[in-house]
Amino acid sequence: MEISFPTDNDGFLSNECPSCELRFKSTPGEGSDEPIGCCPYCGHRGENCWFTTEQVDHIENVTHSVIVAPELKKFERELKSMGDGFFKIDVKSTPSPQLPPPLETDDEFDILRFPCCNETIKAERRDKLFCIICGTEIDLTMSDSKKVFLSHKGVDKQDVHDYKSTLQMFGCDPWIDEDAMPAGTTLERGLLKGMQDSCGVVFLLLHHSRMTDF
Repeated sequence: MEISFPTDNDGFLSNECPSCELRFKSTPGEGSDEPIGCCPYCGHRGENCWFTTEQVDHIENVTHSVIVAPELKKFERELKSMGDGFFKIDVKSTPSPQLPPPLETDDEFDILRFPCCNETIKAERRDKLFCIICGTEIDLTMSDSKKVFLSHKGVDKQDVHDYKSTLQMFGCDPWIDEDAMPAGTTLERGLLKGMQDSCGVVFLLLHHSRMTDF
């Protein structure tokens, strides 16, 4: 049986740590091929334990409606057929209606990326967070101070990647939309977030571009 949940407008799905009970969001099917194994806040490790309370309630509801209720009905019919003239067996089961999955809201989380596992999440920004895949502790204050937003035209893509490589040699962390924006992120929101998370913005006016294009 497969149960699916809707994501928010940026393609993120809510998760909840069973230890600290704080919530974060991940991008199913994007980033790392490995499952979530660590809470970004407290570092708790686990497998298949990141469902929210609402998601667990929905799973139980669907399981009861699809599996348990039909089996109870079958058991009810079998017991009734066992009755004879000396006694009567009467069993009644009331199946609960199957409810829709919980809605996913657009919470005020920051979009954060763990370069160690190429994983992007939405979470409350803190000085340090743990990668949700490998559990590596990331110092976000250090990484933010080295982020440089590269603004460019699509036709200059190759030249921009050359600039990116040069900046990385000097210890910077260049921000380029195609690398830093998770699938499903709206362009305007992703660009704004990239600028907010960077210590500086570089506008690249290369030989393919014209000033009037910006």
